[in-house]
Amino acid sequence: MQLTEQQPAQTWTEAYPIGNGRIGAMVYGGVEHEKIALNVDSLWSGPPAKRKQAPVKGTVADMRAAIAARDFQAASRYAKDMQGPYTQSYLPLGDLHILFPLCTHSSTRYERTLQLETATVTVEDGLYKRSVFASKPDEAIILRLEAVAELPLSFSAWLTSPLRTIGWPDQDHVGLAGWCPEYVAPNYVPSSEPIRYTSYETSSAIRFASAVQLLETDGNAAVKNNKLVVEDARYATVLVHMETSFASAQAPQGKEPITLIRKRLSETVTSTYETLQSRHLQDYQSLFQRMTFTLNETEREKLSTSERLAKYGANDGKLVELLFQMGRYLLIASSREGTEAANLQGIWNEHIRPPWSSNYTLNINAQMNYWPAETAALPECHQPFLTFIEELSEQGKAVAQNYYQCRGWTAHHNSDIWRQAEPVGGFGGGDPVWAFWPMAAPWLTRHLWEHYLFSADRAYLTERAYPVMKGAILFCLDWLVQDESGAVYTSPSTSPEHRFLYKGQPYPVSEGAVMDLALLEDVFHLFLAANELVGGDQQLATDVKDALNQLKKPPLSAEGALQEWTHGFPGEDMHHRHLSHLYGVYPGSQWSSNHQQKRYQAAKQSLSERGDGGTGWSLAWKLCLWARFLDGDRTDALISRSMQLVREGDEQHESGGVYPNLFSAHPPFQIDGNFGFVAGVIETLVQSHEGFIRLLPALPRRWKQGAITGVRCRGGFTIDLKWQNSSVLACTVYASCENACVVVFPNAMSTTENGERMAIDAGKLYAFKAEKGQCYTFQNNG
Repeated sequence: MQLTEQQPAQTWTEAYPIGNGRIGAMVYGGVEHEKIALNVDSLWSGPPAKRKQAPVKGTVADMRAAIAARDFQAASRYAKDMQGPYTQSYLPLGDLHILFPLCTHSSTRYERTLQLETATVTVEDGLYKRSVFASKPDEAIILRLEAVAELPLSFSAWLTSPLRTIGWPDQDHVGLAGWCPEYVAPNYVPSSEPIRYTSYETSSAIRFASAVQLLETDGNAAVKNNKLVVEDARYATVLVHMETSFASAQAPQGKEPITLIRKRLSETVTSTYETLQSRHLQDYQSLFQRMTFTLNETEREKLSTSERLAKYGANDGKLVELLFQMGRYLLIASSREGTEAANLQGIWNEHIRPPWSSNYTLNINAQMNYWPAETAALPECHQPFLTFIEELSEQGKAVAQNYYQCRGWTAHHNSDIWRQAEPVGGFGGGDPVWAFWPMAAPWLTRHLWEHYLFSADRAYLTERAYPVMKGAILFCLDWLVQDESGAVYTSPSTSPEHRFLYKGQPYPVSEGAVMDLALLEDVFHLFLAANELVGGDQQLATDVKDALNQLKKPPLSAEGALQEWTHGFPGEDMHHRHLSHLYGVYPGSQWSSNHQQKRYQAAKQSLSERGDGGTGWSLAWKLCLWARFLDGDRTDALISRSMQLVREGDEQHESGGVYPNLFSAHPPFQIDGNFGFVAGVIETLVQSHEGFIRLLPALPRRWKQGAITGVRCRGGFTIDLKWQNSSVLACTVYASCENACVVVFPNAMSTTENGERMAIDAGKLYAFKAEKGQCYTFQNNG
């Protein structure tokens, strides 16, 4: 359960990531010169630019009139008038450098590993060994350096940053402090001044500080010219501390980072490496070890991870296990309770102008980051995103009112640490195909509902989830328009990042994109269920039922495929990476093999026409969709495509796969593909979205035998499962609350009920009342 290479990383996507949710690092593993790239989750440019006044009140009405007249060019112009500022950018803090002056040549005994069981990177070169991990209990990057040969351990360590810095006031420690730009333009926007600073004294941007602490060594140590120098040692333990001034979206300078760093230095001064490591392992493994995944295949020859990817890909079952657990590792490393939510790159970024600002992209990517949080036994890691949604809803209330004169709240395509809810685009510079999309709220509220479904926590639903869901519903009701027949739909509307063709020309803005209709159908059903549970607003429930009954139906093509726009417009790209109109199948649950079957089959036909190509995250979405379509052959094909080796510099446009460090390739890197892969693998083995638990629904054909433990299901259940040749051998259901449990097995099974053995037919619903804290076992009848 580890990534391994026999040489140092030459590029960032070969380096190994570590993180504790708040702080992260990329370890390169150099022999003479080690570089460890440092990140903090709250280090962003800003504060945000603000629109000086709301858009002209009649702009939405003008857009609707232009759409009705089929003047889609004018509708696009009006959409640009609605745009606010671009989001701000997630920034790198800098680098820790370690120079080993006695290492003058490359070693033939080199090995670099990332051990997922311990969340530790190790580097061994025949002379020295170092271990690096990010501790949550001690909030530090911790390095243990040891001499393994006769040569003594000698090194110097210092910090650098691409951001602007000030002098470090403490001469006893190596430190770095500075401040962020007031503005960073997105990397795709040409600008004569893409990075803008003010002075340290006048800046309202986030400030930061970092320090290197020598905890223990048996050699000689000193701080010279802001460098830590250690000589003639056998071992040394070094800590790296990082802090920012960010306290909240309203308080970018709510804390003093240098003061916080000094406090951290004093708190750890009496610790030992063994104590730090023990606390780290206890914390991390309490999350990671909740789930196991095993494909019982013959072990292949020992190769580096990149060699295995290139030679075997998905044919190497152990490599599939590794990529699956890597996704869980990355979620633990980039999203913990009390931290910021994982962004487009999780918590890791090396650029001041990162790809797509490394922000929160709300038309698929931020949500995909958290698709596996509940099923993969990491609900605590879901909390930062749930908190983000709640805080975004507060910002989104003013946007709903000022932009659209609607109740409730809304958000758009992009957001950032400042919880921006406005449409982005730099006040008219963005293409409406992605810059105008006011439908983030209903998608985001599904996460609140899902968290309730898995936990059955009624207090959470009542106190936290329901108010946010209600706000999204109010906006959706006010956003609807009605045609002459009485049908309701959205206008204006876009299908995220995909244009339609009208009279041979591509346009972004129309009415009633099928994704909107699927989102509305979904959120209306979720709200009605939540409203009944909490005893909420009955008049609002009546209004929602009326809207649901009047909601326009998605059209089908002559071939029976679900279409993306209500007027049947063809798409500009029949193989487009976004699958927005298929939302009702996944991550939604309204269209399934047992519900709305005609629409479900039409969605399947549409997905088949899209093909199996795509970027990393698009492949992951297709994997989840084909699993919901119960097709093991197609899930097998998508897993194979997801495990193609990609290297920096040889990427092809929209060619998915993984880099040598198993980061998912968009390209460039986006972490959502890693998380989507985990969700998709689980969907092939266990599904619970239809009101019952379905086992082995879309098992890839090459997975002849295997086992998975710790899969969480809706209703408060956890599943352990073992299979062989497409049949369940054994299954255990654990109940975390009292609830009715319904299971469907692909083959005949048996269980013991009231002391008697009971046979269960293949494909039949088996229901029983589960008691809290009890487990229930099932065996293959054969």
